[in-house]
Amino acid sequence: MSNKTSTDRPYLSEAASAYLAYLRVQGGRSENTVRAYARDIYLFESALADGSLQLTEITPEVVERFLEDISRRFSDRTALRIQSSVRGYCRFLFSDGYLQSYVEPRNTMPRPPETLPKVLGSTEIIELLESVSGDSPKDLRDRAVLELLYGTGMRISELCGLQLWDVDPENTTIKVYGKGSKERIVPLGAPGASSLAAYMSRGRPSLSKGSKTGYLFLNLKGSRLTRQGAWLVIKSRASQVGLGSKITPHTLRHCCASHMLEGGADLRVVQELLGHASLSTTQIYTKVTLGHIREIYITSHPRSTVRKLTK
Repeated sequence: MSNKTSTDRPYLSEAASAYLAYLRVQGGRSENTVRAYARDIYLFESALADGSLQLTEITPEVVERFLEDISRRFSDRTALRIQSSVRGYCRFLFSDGYLQSYVEPRNTMPRPPETLPKVLGSTEIIELLESVSGDSPKDLRDRAVLELLYGTGMRISELCGLQLWDVDPENTTIKVYGKGSKERIVPLGAPGASSLAAYMSRGRPSLSKGSKTGYLFLNLKGSRLTRQGAWLVIKSRASQVGLGSKITPHTLRHCCASHMLEGGADLRVVQELLGHASLSTTQIYTKVTLGHIREIYITSHPRSTVRKLTK
């Protein structure tokens, strides 16, 4: 039943490999997303093997037992993601003839409550950005990384995928390739444009070490800066100003969106900037902004005493 594949998990069935190829080609999923699916399906197929079951023996009851076990071993969010991966895989098995019949199992895990993004104040963000003031190639790169993530709201994976020719210095814009290889153009503010220009002219040539790679951001060995490498940049720089415990890989993206909405930006403009397919995804930031508005109201309005309204 096993077949080697290029994903993180080397032993997957031929059917699983076909499904991952389907996700790449027809589903337009990124490699990072495909790897996540591969890990989830590996767990499922390992459970089948442990129970001496073949793919053709999958039933709703088999899936339900697996998901119940997953719900005990993983966090709610991780278990929900695995559930989604396995359901999609089973639908593929049926549609491609691996399963003669298939009925969707009952929903064994409720969706976890929505949590609001972690957002830093604008003064904290400015402190973080301005703390990187050195002129070494690494300092120039790190400042540009932070400025672009906060200034454009792009994802870390999008930043690491940028190529030299994606930068348009004349129009101070960057071409970004988001989820599903969807392309968007994002503007650069003056600080971001200045930091990027300094990195490209004085930092990147030293980091490249003669490499011909077209990737914009490089590590200290002259290779492409990975997502993990970019996250280490953010974490280490944040720790230096006492913000290490408050930062996550998506904090700067969240801050970009929330601070724009606080400044009066239209929700659909923020949606386009972030590359959200659905406006409902962007709307979560309005809840963060409402909390900010309430705080300002309570501390600044003379009649801000909050009382429950009664009939």
